[in-house]
Amino acid sequence: MRFLMHPFESLADRLGLEPQEWRRLLLMGALVAILLCAYTIAKVLRDALFLAHFGALALPYAYLGVALASAGFVWIETALARRFTRLASARFTQYLAIACSVAAALLYPQNKYWTTAVFYVWTGSQAMMLLPHFWMLALDVWDSRRARVVFPLLAGCGLLGGLAGGAFAGWTNPLVQRVGLMWTLPLLLLAAHLLTLVIDAHRIQQGHIEDTVSKVSPWKIINRSPYIRVLVVGLALSVIVGTLVDFQFKMFLRENFPDPQHLTQFLGKFYLVLNALSLVFQFGIAGWLLQRLGLGFSTALQPASILVLSTWLAVGPGMWVLVSLRWLQGVLSQTLGKSTNEIYYTAIRPSERRRIKPAIDTLVERWSDAAVGVLLIVLLHFMHAPTLAIVIITGALAAAWIGVLFALDGQYGRAFHQILSSRWIEADDTNQAMRTPAARRTLLAALHADDAPRIVLALHLSGRVKDAEIVAAVRACLDHPSADVRAAAVAAMEFMGLSDSANRIAGFLTDPEEAPRRAAIRYLVLHGARPVDFTRQILGGDDTTLQRFAVDVLFDAPCPARSALSLDWVDTRLASSQREDLLLAARGLGALPGDAPVKRLRVLLEHPDIEVRRTALLSAARRPSPALLDVLLPLLIVPEIHYEARMAVAAIGDPAVAELGRLLNNSEIAQARSQAANALAQIGTGHARQVLFALVRSDDLGKRHLGLRGLARARVLIGQPS
Repeated sequence: MRFLMHPFESLADRLGLEPQEWRRLLLMGALVAILLCAYTIAKVLRDALFLAHFGALALPYAYLGVALASAGFVWIETALARRFTRLASARFTQYLAIACSVAAALLYPQNKYWTTAVFYVWTGSQAMMLLPHFWMLALDVWDSRRARVVFPLLAGCGLLGGLAGGAFAGWTNPLVQRVGLMWTLPLLLLAAHLLTLVIDAHRIQQGHIEDTVSKVSPWKIINRSPYIRVLVVGLALSVIVGTLVDFQFKMFLRENFPDPQHLTQFLGKFYLVLNALSLVFQFGIAGWLLQRLGLGFSTALQPASILVLSTWLAVGPGMWVLVSLRWLQGVLSQTLGKSTNEIYYTAIRPSERRRIKPAIDTLVERWSDAAVGVLLIVLLHFMHAPTLAIVIITGALAAAWIGVLFALDGQYGRAFHQILSSRWIEADDTNQAMRTPAARRTLLAALHADDAPRIVLALHLSGRVKDAEIVAAVRACLDHPSADVRAAAVAAMEFMGLSDSANRIAGFLTDPEEAPRRAAIRYLVLHGARPVDFTRQILGGDDTTLQRFAVDVLFDAPCPARSALSLDWVDTRLASSQREDLLLAARGLGALPGDAPVKRLRVLLEHPDIEVRRTALLSAARRPSPALLDVLLPLLIVPEIHYEARMAVAAIGDPAVAELGRLLNNSEIAQARSQAANALAQIGTGHARQVLFALVRSDDLGKRHLGLRGLARARVLIGQPS
């Protein structure tokens, strides 16, 4: 078994993940794959059934129905989130999706006509909400640093799931028929729900952060910003053009596949190829295109390709031209389209972004489809316009979309200039925010400025930009007189993956300022030419400050250099009477794998020095063990370290619940009972909450107070109502 686990643990090290985090990554990858598999099968079924029973000309009415149903489901979910919790509304969405899929499978043989109509509306509205809930769960599970690593992998897992769904629908339809495909949906959705429960039970809580509440209407924020107004128009045009392309494609399907079975098979294979192409494009050239062409030109690829193929389709209609148009639109929308849209949001202040993004999503995702529905009803049912008119309108809107995108690119550059001027940015926004020439020019100017804080921010924003001038400017900052700038330059080189061929960073190890030395240690441990040998040299040296910096890196970042840290090195520090050596040993134990650190942590947790115990508690939280409970529980009442002690106890999870329950019922110290209740709330599992429920049912008012307070705290921490 250990042999089978080794490849995954090696991958976790390369990705900078802790050993327990790759298990969570596998679970979440399986979850998004199942969701995309189910949604792809649902799309194949809804399109095949709707076209077979209603025809393509009825699609505009379906677009209107989906828009109205989506608004209704969003309203219901928002009301539930206000009344209960966001997680409760997500649970409701899952339960409702399972119930709707079961109802569709049961009712379709009885009434195919109306079941098809309702199934189309449900698939385009409520079922679609499962995917945003997954990404909200992912944001709860992964911090911003881990998210940059794992989110592309999760997106790839989703594409694999969509590929599997298309293949299953395309090749098994003759065997299981459409009713059989319908019954696969509740099974997949139930599997997704069970996986969600497992992930919730094992996820690490990052704490509850209250968003700043703004009384300003999101529509006022949109109206007063030219940049946001242009962004809204661009996003709306992308949805409108994509819907028009999809409508033309479905008209072609209805004309060329009159047999519903053949139509279902074709759609399954179509989505198989679409997701396969998207997967190759996502991990092949999407990032390269963004880097080489910049944000504006990369975003314009989608409307430009639609304009070219629409013109071709208008001049000489052809089956493969239309199929290629739909394939190209789908691939670019799922890859470059989603990436560039999120990048454009980075130029909006975080407080305003949180207010307007739901409103923009509602406006664009729902009502743009409704606008297409109204347009098509007028053209086809009242004006009786030919299909060629839709092709021409699609090309014209694609051309208008290109014009809006170039205007948006200029607005984005000006907005980014304001970011540097006012010095605000979120950590999550630094990954791909510099994708336009205007933004890179502004960044380059800031790197050459005389204002040290502005240079530090510009270095922080350099991200993964591989522009030659910016790389040269970042390297030049290594010679800046400000210690903060030098440290930020080293951090930027680490993030950008730049090598230090001149070996200048190693010279910072003797810098008189602490910041450059700490940054140099991190760079050389994680990205040096020989990180294991370097780390072993630092740990074996006489400079305790550099040793502390190196151990901090090993504690925070899983990496190959951890092999330089040994139990013998820790034992040597434990044998010392020097406080600094004991702190190093306590920190180092948190970076060592296996059960060997437990016995040594016990010694440090009983040390009289409070800082030694605090550091040991941090390592105990990183390497939880039930064997330490007897020494951890008494520390819950030590005022200086009770918070760290509670985190270490909570990290043990369910094995700590029984001891915490005994402490609640038997201890005569009020603080011990209070901390035990808080630890149970922090654990948050069903077993832990049952202990709190028992307190609520007690006749002792003090215990009931602790139980209710603990359940309220658990509700906030894990998002589940009690």
